Amino acid sequence: MSDKIINLKQKIDKNYNKLQSIYPPTKVVLEKINELVSSNASNQKVTKWLKVHDNIIFSLEYHLKNLEENIPCDS
Repeated sequence: MSDKIINLKQKIDKNYNKLQSIYPPTKVVLEKINELVSSNASNQKVTKWLKVHDNIIFSLEYHLKNLEENIPCDS
């Protein structure tokens, strides 16, 4: 499984409550990531999912980075 998806899941889990309040699609993304992890999806399937949802993942990572660096998000 892709390290990127596992790292993303860990970061989301760690900051879930704050992230959910500033970026509502977090719950949906986390559910899909959990589904991919629990089904032990192939790297190809994970990569395809990441490419299809690139804009959502980018926004999520942006907000995570700001939370981790304690930078106010302008949402």
